[in-house]
Amino acid sequence: MWSGERENSRGQLLMEVLIAVGVASLVFTAAIPLISVARFAGVKVRADTIGSALSQETVEAAYAISANGWNTLAEPLGTQDKGPTHPYHTIVQSGSWALAAGPETITRDGIDFTRQLVIDDVSRTEMNGEGDIEPIFTSERRDPTTLKLTAQVSWAGSTPLIAEHFVTRSR
Repeated sequence: MWSGERENSRGQLLMEVLIAVGVASLVFTAAIPLISVARFAGVKVRADTIGSALSQETVEAAYAISANGWNTLAEPLGTQDKGPTHPYHTIVQSGSWALAAGPETITRDGIDFTRQLVIDDVSRTEMNGEGDIEPIFTSERRDPTTLKLTAQVSWAGSTPLIAEHFVTRSR
């Protein structure tokens, strides 16, 4: 009788090994997509963080440019060219922030980011720079002491990050 118990236990061990292999393969099959999703999410979070930092840097550079000379923003590169058809980007020139024409491409962590700064005039609900900023620009009530800055950063597979700020010249 002892030999019959051994044969049953060998069969039982084989069944336990087969069940363990089956369960392990199910767990690994389910884990692979989760690892892939987690990896993609990590890349997306990293890109979002870099994009946000680039946008913030652009806005801070524009504020520094306006503090060094209002006309550098009010008349970019000595022109009246403003708005979405005339984007700029910020550069460091002789140790200070400056404007350069067009968008720029920056590569960080193997991702190509496109960054630009759009400068727009604003108008107010009342004359002479008084009242609230109007949502749609009206040239008759242009406020020469306030500009709208729109920093935009985009990269492949993303929705562009857009940050709008207003800068006012000190009176």
